[in-house]
Amino acid sequence: MVRSDRPIDVHAWDEGRTYPAHIAQNVFAQNGDLAIPAGAAAELVAHKTGPNQMGLELEFITVNGGQYTVNTSGAELQANTDASGVNASIPVYSTLRFRLTEPVGIFD
Repeated sequence: MVRSDRPIDVHAWDEGRTYPAHIAQNVFAQNGDLAIPAGAAAELVAHKTGPNQMGLELEFITVNGGQYTVNTSGAELQANTDASGVNASIPVYSTLRFRLTEPVGIFD
């Protein structure tokens, strides 16, 4: 899960705009090791998902000083959002849940 660090207002012209966020809880590897600590910096990016539709994706995570690109499916919002057409407003500290579409390789 990811928490937004500021309010997010997405409009049709915001494609590619980035928003700061952070990892809301520890993420563990399949072997049980801590892979991504809670509080790690993250970056969200606005993109078109279809005609007259916009979405947010988790683009980067910073772990131990290294920035990692991640591929995710669309955000599942746990917030009071105001969305109509291609516009959406997400309050600060809203929780967004993303599903990875492929494994993330984070190595020391």
